[in-house]
Amino acid sequence: MERSGLRFTFHEIAGSVADLGVMVPLVILLIVKNGMNPTAVLLLVGLLYITSGLVFRVPVSVQPLKAVSIIAIASGLSPSVIAAAGILMGGILLMLCITGMSNFLSRVFTRPIVRGIQLGVGVLLVTNGIKMILDPQFLRGGEVAVLHVVGADIPVGLLFGIAGGAFLAIFSASRRIPAALVLLVFGVISGFFFGSLNALQNLAFAPTTISVSFPTAHDFTAALFLLVLPQIPLTFGNSIVATVDTAQTYFGPCAVRVTPGRLSLSLGITNIIAGLIGAAPLCHGAGGMTAHYRFGARSGAMGVIIGSCFVLVGVLFGKSATELFVLLPPSILGTMLVFIGIEHGMLMQDVIDSRQELFVTLAIGTIAGATGNIFAATVVGFILILLARLNCVREVPAESFTQ
Repeated sequence: MERSGLRFTFHEIAGSVADLGVMVPLVILLIVKNGMNPTAVLLLVGLLYITSGLVFRVPVSVQPLKAVSIIAIASGLSPSVIAAAGILMGGILLMLCITGMSNFLSRVFTRPIVRGIQLGVGVLLVTNGIKMILDPQFLRGGEVAVLHVVGADIPVGLLFGIAGGAFLAIFSASRRIPAALVLLVFGVISGFFFGSLNALQNLAFAPTTISVSFPTAHDFTAALFLLVLPQIPLTFGNSIVATVDTAQTYFGPCAVRVTPGRLSLSLGITNIIAGLIGAAPLCHGAGGMTAHYRFGARSGAMGVIIGSCFVLVGVLFGKSATELFVLLPPSILGTMLVFIGIEHGMLMQDVIDSRQELFVTLAIGTIAGATGNIFAATVVGFILILLARLNCVREVPAESFTQ
């Protein structure tokens, strides 16, 4: 394994759990609110993580498609509509890979656009993390836990979030004790005092049945307009272009296997399979890669480790996976998101010296953070770049064209 570039160390283990703050809430909501098949969802997540680790050899994250998931959860869409979205997204990404358009489009997303998307994702991670820390329910689905201090109600999760942040600050520079593992252990133990062990009484060693089915024409129509169109720019901008850029920033030549074409192929095949077996549509993500990297992951072993965990949970505890995830308090996951969001936003440092690029980056990040709509923010970024280029053309003296 060492020769193949896979290093199974405690830091790889720590880095493997770093993106659970994004994964766990979306997976639970898709299973509970939308009725998706738990074993299918977790199994496909695990297999894509393992495959990505073995193929790309660097920590490549796996997440549910965010726009698809959020809209589907908010609208209560059926599993068949979500499945249709997966097939459509998979087909589009495969077409981009086969035609070579993924490499062409990656050049359209210039540095300020990519940095703006990364900043916007960072802002959203921080805001969502703060919401999770301030959640009055210390355990998901549990009782409200607040402290009454001088007439104010302070969520207990806030205190544990501050403590978790202190653990991250103390152990982040340690080479022997990974900060993410310390935070995870602290979160699980703290949950015991608020009744998380009660959830383990309902665990059942049984998977849910996976069957192959094909969505109807109505499902595809609904999926196209409700889910796919809002997701396409975000998927290509963040899951492909920004992921390639983030991989090159962190790993340099070691990230040579991470290309727009290969990421498109990976997600294309995966999402078609997801649609056929009733699993959640998946993507890679630049923010997730930052999470894995900052918490210690340096090789594809991370993907093999966390992927194997998801496969085992899906196969062994499919029918009670949501109860198992209750062991992770939202405030601890939120602390991870805040840390990751700040680190991910810091990728914009290389545009600070250019006023024009910095303006575009900040505009995209601000709009994305304020509205939660990265697609709209990216469109504004492209418009700003176009206006800047048109202005430059107008400022060129007419004589220069005749000389």
